[in-house]
Order: sequence, then C-alpha cells, then structure tokens
Amino acid sequence: MPTLFEMYLTGLCEFVPKYDFGDPAHLGKNQMRVLLANSSHHFGTGHEQHLPVLVCEYSRVDRSPGNRIEDDTFVYQNTTWAIFNLIDQDLRIDGASPEKLNVPNLGGGGTACSATPANYRDFAWVGPIGSITPGAGTVKNACLAAANVDPFVIARVALTQGTIETAKLARDGDRQIALWAFEPDQIHRRVLADLVRFWANIGTVSAKLWTNLLRTTTDPTVSALYPHGPGSQLPIVIDPVANKSTVYVFNMPDPDIRQTRPAPPPGPRSPDVHFYHFYDLSTTPGSRNIPSQVAVCPESNPIGPHQGNPNCPPVRTSANLLA
Repeated sequence: MPTLFEMYLTGLCEFVPKYDFGDPAHLGKNQMRVLLANSSHHFGTGHEQHLPVLVCEYSRVDRSPGNRIEDDTFVYQNTTWAIFNLIDQDLRIDGASPEKLNVPNLGGGGTACSATPANYRDFAWVGPIGSITPGAGTVKNACLAAANVDPFVIARVALTQGTIETAKLARDGDRQIALWAFEPDQIHRRVLADLVRFWANIGTVSAKLWTNLLRTTTDPTVSALYPHGPGSQLPIVIDPVANKSTVYVFNMPDPDIRQTRPAPPPGPRSPDVHFYHFYDLSTTPGSRNIPSQVAVCPESNPIGPHQGNPNCPPVRTSANLLA
C-alpha cells in the first residue's frame, strides 16, 4: 500500500507557481516553489524573528547512518517533536517528478465571505499578494535562482508532484472565520488561508526529503551540517504511522513553533505586521498593505472557542517559469 505523505505549511511562506492556476494546458501539470521570507531584514516595528524549520514527531525520524537527524526537540501535548533547521537551505521531496502538481479549483474560494464546507480546501483562499497590493505579485527572479539567491529568501521548498490545498482558514480569537481588509490602501477584502496542505501518495514506505545548502551560511548549526559548503545535501527520512508520514514547515517565531505562546484573547485578530516581509520578495513592493480584520463571516457549523495559537497567513504570487 502506498504511503500518504503530508506537508503542512504556514507562516512567512510565499507560494510561486510555474504556470497560472487557470491555464487549461497546465491543470494538474503545475509545480511551485515556496519562498520562506527572511524576517531578519526588519521593516517598521513590532517584528519578531521568524525561523524556517521542518517539524515532525521525534519517534518517526529514521536515524540510520547517513541520514540527517534533528537539530532540536520540544514537547507538546505529551508528544516529543523533532526540529530541523532550514536556514539557507532548499528542501525537496525525493523522487518527485516535475510539473505534476494538482491545484484544485473547488469553486468560490478566495472571494469575500463565500467559504462553504464544499470549498474550504480551495487553494484560492491563499492570499494573492498582487491583488492585495497591485504590482506586488511579481517575485524577483533572484528569489528563484540556482545561485546568488536573494538575501530576503531564507529557505525554499520545491513542490512538484502531488496536490496542494487550503487546510485551514484564518479565524479570530472566537474561532470565527475572519474577513480582512488590507491597510493602508483598503482596496481589497477577503478571507485568507493560514495553513496549507500538500499531499502525495509516494511509492516507498518511508518519506525521504533532501536538504541542500543554497548559499554560504553564517548559522553555526547549519554550517556544521555542511562542511563542504554550498551544493551539499543531506537526506531526512520520515517513517510512517498507519501508512501516513506527516511533516510541518513553519516560518514563524520560536514560541509559535513550540506552541508556548499563550492563546490570543477572544475577539478580532491583531493586524499582521509580519506581512510586510513578503514585499521584500517583490519586484515592486508598492504600499505594502497588511491584513487587518474588519468583520467575521457567518457559517452554518462554527467550530467553537479558540484552543491554540493562530497561524500566519501565507500568500501566492503570479506565475514564474523559474519556480
């Protein structure tokens, strides 16, 4: 039986497709590069350092000789989790073929308060940065380059074969779906995804991922992993449970990764000032509009009080053939 591989992504993650989502010639034949924005380049105030990491259950890591092992651990809800540092690295899935990514269009996703149980998984809920701030949808080619990668990119993930969809819509402290406006221009309103799910049926029992050093790094942990410098790669092998392997890619502050930050109070979410960093990846940053909750969207079956920390809404860009 094939193993189901799942990857959940959230935080300062920008999804760059190779082809336009609506291009009929590439339905089910796309691919994406996920750019993890470097938050160490501060813009404005109130910014926390975001860390690019891969997280999975500690017990699922295959520590056979030659495999990469975790860089750190934490305990959450009586489970030990492994952390892999992704600073200055590319991440890819072993054996994935190019241009075989499916991006489902379930109808209605991404427009105002049109979320229904039938279209919650539509990838269109991921915020289009080119509509949020006109002109900002074109990513700099250097962000996708093989060498001399733009310094505003701290890590990247290649998704080429499988299916990508929304896993969770952004909700407020009362667990109601949030409707966002974007300041300062206030020209766009929409619901946002804040957790994305990629999945694929793989032909091996365990899932193998590769991390590759994309530039000379000043991070001591990463430098020690790659003594031969840029271009070196290491495998991460994740063993399944009940034919399923699950990992998480976060680009978030450390308290959110480890789930130690107190849950937010009831009521609207605060403006997401970290959104500023996405514009560092754009050829034309424009007004750098950020999301601010202005209302909630009614739903037939609300999911009740907030029980954890909110994730950070990612964004999507215009197509780029380098993705």
